[in-house]
Amino acid sequence: MENLSNQLIQKGWDLSGDLIPDIDFMIGMEVGVMNILFKRAGIEVDIATTSGQRLLGPTQKIEKVLRLADVKSTDYVGVIMPSMAVGVFPGGTGIS
Repeated sequence: MENLSNQLIQKGWDLSGDLIPDIDFMIGMEVGVMNILFKRAGIEVDIATTSGQRLLGPTQKIEKVLRLADVKSTDYVGVIMPSMAVGVFPGGTGIS
């Protein structure tokens, strides 16, 4: 378990309490990577949270965030729900 803990800490996880991911790591390595890959493939990406608030970390951010209640499912062909930071910050995780 100690080896796993060290690996998680190196990847930006805060192990001081529950396994709570660093918001910068979640934005950069989960939502950000998906966003880049889809855009490179020519797929338009929208990101939404339950609150519509921007996703802000110390060095990473996503400014353009829709409010999930305002998103029309008929305007999309699919949804991806990153789960790295569920319940960690107001508005929940982004959906890209």
